[in-house]
Amino acid sequence: MKEKECKLVQDLLPNYIEKLTSKESNKIIETHLKECPECKRILEDMQYDIGLKSKEQCQKETKYMKKYRNKLKILKFLGLILLIIVLAFVVNTIRKYIILNDLYNKSQTINIETKDNYHAILTASRQNSVYYIEQYRKGNKAIQYENSYIKDGNKIKISNKTHYNSNTENFSLISDGINKEKVKGSEDIQNLEWQDLSELKINSLYSAIYSKVKKINYEKRDCYLIQDFGQEIVVEANTGNIIRMVSSLPEEQTTTFEYFREFDTVQDSDIIRPETTDYMEK
Repeated sequence: MKEKECKLVQDLLPNYIEKLTSKESNKIIETHLKECPECKRILEDMQYDIGLKSKEQCQKETKYMKKYRNKLKILKFLGLILLIIVLAFVVNTIRKYIILNDLYNKSQTINIETKDNYHAILTASRQNSVYYIEQYRKGNKAIQYENSYIKDGNKIKISNKTHYNSNTENFSLISDGINKEKVKGSEDIQNLEWQDLSELKINSLYSAIYSKVKKINYEKRDCYLIQDFGQEIVVEANTGNIIRMVSSLPEEQTTTFEYFREFDTVQDSDIIRPETTDYMEK
């Protein structure tokens, strides 16, 4: 009878420890435990084993939580870094967009084609050639100087041209260093072509995203350096005028353009009829 009662109580001990037994069963078990040292010892052993398992489980959960928190911290840090990068990109793009649009708007206030008093210079250079053109215009009078230097192997070709327009005559003087010719009745001198920001379409969001814009001092003037896909442009900050452009397209020689222009400064003394004595009329 004693053994059966012990067996029954021992079978109920796991549920008793987990508090799954009824009140009546608890009374029976507790009464038996007071009278049976063996069953009491078994209960204590069970409680000890369960305590160890609980402790091990707790330690595992603690380690898991630590790993989870560490991973969460890393993810938060990476997320913060990504957010900073995105914000920096957006702010920088907006900054460039504002600058590029401001330069574009300034460049549209003056149209050289409608001006009748200006002084302009254009220089274009490559590895083996230099082209220089300078023009003075005042009303119906204009004079234009063109000089070119081309190196072809061991040969050097030099060409100098002077075009003159006035109310009474038009002519051109052409020299290659040996021959000198005067061409009468030449066409009117056209306004010097000028690279304009509108042709480069810098006032677009696309340009703001992909170009680099940096404020610099160039020839004692406040300017912006704009770099975009093999092209480098220096733009005067106050006027939006391009004063330098370097084009480095693939499979082409690097070409550098230098621009200068000023308005309403030309005097009659700047447009003097060139001497034609040494030139042969053609």
